[in-house]
Amino acid sequence: MVTGSFGLFILVLILIGGGIYYWLASREKKRVEAGQSRLATWRLLLASVFALVALFSGGCSLLFVPSAI
Repeated sequence: MVTGSFGLFILVLILIGGGIYYWLASREKKRVEAGQSRLATWRLLLASVFALVALFSGGCSLLFVPSAI
């Protein structure tokens, strides 16, 4: 039973990370339309990982990094 709940937890993390990545990618489209340069894909992946860390650490880091929203 423990391994099943752990697998579900990993699946939820992957889904949340994918959602964050999708949201960041849509923001990149807006940057390109505004004439700004596009960020690299690896930067979007790292931003997704760090957003997950911020989310699961209580979200308090988003108060100190308001430009991340």
